[in-house]
Amino acid sequence: RARRDAFKKLSDSKHCEKSMDFDDLLPHVGEFGRYQKLLIFFICLPACIPCGFHAFNQLFMSATPRHWCQVPELEAAGLSASAARSLSIPKEEDEFSQCTQYLVENYTTENLVPDPSWPVVPCRSGWHYNTSVVSSSIVIDYDLVCDRAIYPTIGLSLLNVGGIIGVYVF
Repeated sequence: RARRDAFKKLSDSKHCEKSMDFDDLLPHVGEFGRYQKLLIFFICLPACIPCGFHAFNQLFMSATPRHWCQVPELEAAGLSASAARSLSIPKEEDEFSQCTQYLVENYTTENLVPDPSWPVVPCRSGWHYNTSVVSSSIVIDYDLVCDRAIYPTIGLSLLNVGGIIGVYVF
């Protein structure tokens, strides 16, 4: 009844002759009260917390560790991983290339010192990954490196576009 009287008083006053502001109406209707607090704590927060985990999960799932080409011939010859890498992978700016390897027909007849004049080709037999920091990710599971390195970025973009569409549909 007090609110009804407040509305009547507000409409009868000269204040109503000029345009009414939303801020002028809020004290009569009721501002941020118990209902709004309950709405936030019991509906909005439980919905937002899992949404944050879902939104940032892909950043961790698509981490790209250091990698280099796999050369099965050298693995079959019994060379250690570091010796095989130094023999079969060219260096780019003091680091081993992540996407190319030397094209050598038969490593067993070659000298065990790489020759920079050897032809370089993209990886032909997959990759080895440094799993000391990132032990598992979709990049490792599906070999999303080098020519396919754009796919995790496309996935993240589609997730965000889907989020925009899903918010409005929801």
